[in-house]
Amino acid sequence: VNPAIVERLRRLPRRLSPIWGRATELAQLATYLGDPTVPLITILGPGGIGKTLLAIEAARSLITAPRLPAGENDERLPFQDGVYLVALAPLSEAAAIAPAIAAVIGCRFQPNGGDESTQLLGYLRRRSMLLLLDNVEHLLDETEIFGAILSAAPQVQLLVTSRHKLNRTG
Repeated sequence: VNPAIVERLRRLPRRLSPIWGRATELAQLATYLGDPTVPLITILGPGGIGKTLLAIEAARSLITAPRLPAGENDERLPFQDGVYLVALAPLSEAAAIAPAIAAVIGCRFQPNGGDESTQLLGYLRRRSMLLLLDNVEHLLDETEIFGAILSAAPQVQLLVTSRHKLNRTG
């Protein structure tokens, strides 16, 4: 087993039960996640229908997808710098989003490095990552940081779960 795959899977919660009846949605998410022209994907729906589970399974499938032998395709794994789940449900204000993302991805803020959002954007600028931003619905008026991430970090893709539309382009 490829150690890079194992490391990426360790960053996602362990699957406790199989996922049933979501093959169509998983296939559509795989298409979106494989398309660099789709930097922001939102999974919408009421609470309790499995948005988080679907997002995690889509990321897991992407990480573990079979690859052709060396020389037949690019052997690089997607999202070379990782796939991370960031739980936003506990947050109550926009100022907490950048520190929450930073804590999960291992970005350490410097005391004299500028504001936290700017430092996070600098960290992400040259990274290739998938960020699963879970439970955004209560922060809908606070999502400017998402647009800033997409502008500053062209190799970062956002997979967001929410009960309500983000009303953002991308």
